[in-house]
Amino acid sequence: MEPSHEPLPYASRLRRLTAREYMHMVDAGVFGERERLELIDGVLCRMSPQSVLHARIIQMLSGLIFPQLSAQYLLRVQLPLQLGDFSVPEPDLAVVSREEGARRDSHPRGAALIIEVARNSLREDRSTKGALYARHGVAEFWLVDVERQRVEVYRGPDMDSAAYAERSTAQAGDVLTSQAVPGLRVPLDSVW
Repeated sequence: MEPSHEPLPYASRLRRLTAREYMHMVDAGVFGERERLELIDGVLCRMSPQSVLHARIIQMLSGLIFPQLSAQYLLRVQLPLQLGDFSVPEPDLAVVSREEGARRDSHPRGAALIIEVARNSLREDRSTKGALYARHGVAEFWLVDVERQRVEVYRGPDMDSAAYAERSTAQAGDVLTSQAVPGLRVPLDSVW
């Protein structure tokens, strides 16, 4: 028997949080300091705890990327972005324009490059976050597959279909070059 693709009966009664409501809750201290949450399409999502390897890869990538950025860009490490009215993800790394990073009224509302490091969340990051990033015009999305020691590279966001037009894979031994951030090159042997 095939699974039903009908919406759950109560789905129409669910109320999504807006990014503004979520940020008011954060500011009011509704959530515990150690509670790791992000808002994805109006739904509060728990973030997975970080393994040693996950944290090490973020550290290595940030150390490789930061010195290569021109004065036009800022590197955000595990900091929120506000994508539209219903999403406040906290990607592992995001390269944002200096202008976006200087916002005082909200978190940056876009990024040139987003990097997610994934082990247990690979499928979810590929589908849910990949669609979110494409829908909001993030030019380039790198998904680091910790287990297979490779990086899935997504480019050419189609905001209407919430998908990326191009997908390629890089692995140990390759030098990953960003098309969205001029001059950014990451030798993957330095990451693993």
